[in-house]
Amino acid sequence: EQTKYENEPINSEEMAMSRVGERLYNMIFKPYTIKQWAKTPKELGPEVTARIPVRNDWDDRYFPNDVFQALPTHGYTTIFENMIMRNPLIETHINVDYFDVRQELASRSMCGHTYFSGPIDAYFAQEG
Repeated sequence: EQTKYENEPINSEEMAMSRVGERLYNMIFKPYTIKQWAKTPKELGPEVTARIPVRNDWDDRYFPNDVFQALPTHGYTTIFENMIMRNPLIETHINVDYFDVRQELASRSMCGHTYFSGPIDAYFAQEG
């Protein structure tokens, strides 16, 4: 059941609770937000979870009004395995702190692109 607040939600926790209730908040919104942002939903503004679409119907499409959309037949894991993991021209490192190796990567002439997949706030932390 959705949580009712007297005033507008002041953070992402309140926003999510007001939209989906405590159970779904604790099962989905809270752990995902912590994983994505490395912060609790209480630490983020309400606009962060407000942008996630919430519907009360059985339509499981992410964009219900889009004519063309589909999920990969064998799932996203297979797509990334085929595109990245099985390509001999792509070198993949996991369980590595990007900030510990980024200078070395930047100095490699063969390393045209690097991709950071951590919390966006961590990437731009030095920017202020």
